[in-house]
Amino acid sequence: MMKRAKRYMNICLFLSMVFFVSSSALFSKPSGRKNSAHVLVLYVAKGNGGVKTHCFYMCKMLKNMGLNPIIVMNKEEAAADPDFVSRIQGKCILYKSPKHKHNSLTQAEIKKTKHFIHFLDKVCFKHNVQLIHANWECDLPALKVIKKKRPVKIVYTNHSDAAKWQDSHTCCDAVISVSYLATERLASEYFRKKIKFYDGQPAFDERPYINFKDSRSKREFFKACFNIDIGDRLVCSIVANFYDCKNQTIAIQAFSELIKKHNVPVCLMLAGAGKALGTCSRLAVELAVFNKDVYFLGYIDDPKSLMYHSDIILSSSRMESFGISLIEASALKKPIIATYGTGATRLIINNETGLLFHWNDSAELVNCMLTYIHDKGTRERCAERCHQYVHDNFTYAHGIKKLMRIYQDIGFAG
Repeated sequence: MMKRAKRYMNICLFLSMVFFVSSSALFSKPSGRKNSAHVLVLYVAKGNGGVKTHCFYMCKMLKNMGLNPIIVMNKEEAAADPDFVSRIQGKCILYKSPKHKHNSLTQAEIKKTKHFIHFLDKVCFKHNVQLIHANWECDLPALKVIKKKRPVKIVYTNHSDAAKWQDSHTCCDAVISVSYLATERLASEYFRKKIKFYDGQPAFDERPYINFKDSRSKREFFKACFNIDIGDRLVCSIVANFYDCKNQTIAIQAFSELIKKHNVPVCLMLAGAGKALGTCSRLAVELAVFNKDVYFLGYIDDPKSLMYHSDIILSSSRMESFGISLIEASALKKPIIATYGTGATRLIINNETGLLFHWNDSAELVNCMLTYIHDKGTRERCAERCHQYVHDNFTYAHGIKKLMRIYQDIGFAG
């Protein structure tokens, strides 16, 4: 009788332990820092290097703030850049858009939105997501539905100069605009809708750039990495994907004139990929500068070394919300040439922190280049002042402080 009772007690004890372990696994919080919130960062579009860099540093900032970042990334984009995925600080979840056979774009978009809503809803439930960072306007219709189903905060970062007010913006608890043109145009509309609106900056960490060194000489670097013999020429680089708004054609025209009319020892490096690459390549061939004075380097995931070994950094964009490559260049103390009427003017004051030209005026760009080429003092002075301005206004620490203030304003404790 005693043996039977003892066996019965052992069985009960075993079953209670099994139940405790099972229930703990079932009801425990997702893995990560204890008691910290899970924050979703959306990067489901393709081909935007600036937004991609922003999302990378946003995850890093969130981790540094003691939160658990999860990035939702387009599956094709992740496959094309596995190194980027491996460096993400936080969990990476891949999203694949559905293929469609609809006759109209509207039907395709409806199907895509429904699919995205279902996907996001599962992610939010599984990981107990409490805040979502959106980076594309096209994400907001789906987030508007998610907001009704889940108790999440939504922060939308606008990266576009051309952004317009949409009804889907009403789902946002806060909107951060890194485009001063969009800020000027939309601030009053957000104020009327009682949506918290902030003039902001792309997420960025300047420290790896400030401390970056490369023991190779400029000539050794370009020979080893791209098999280009630059000789004694100055190097000007554009780090931007090839889209019409990036306007690399004006730079190619200007450099053709610099070399043929002014006979100056300079070359142009174009780093990036995109739809307008073919147009730019054909123009370089027509002007007889292709891979002779103007070089196409392809997509570069980490441009630090290229910028470090460049003498001048150029942004020829006709539309640019901020231009994260310019912050990178200034952290490396490189002289910058950029365009009037774009986000670059948040950093560049003409003849103070850099040089500016009108995006459709190749002669003006030629003059800017000649100023830097013939006046090393101006190059160094502009580079130093821009570096100091970025240090005073756009550092990693500044970014975290601004983000914490926004979270406090919208009542997100983390």
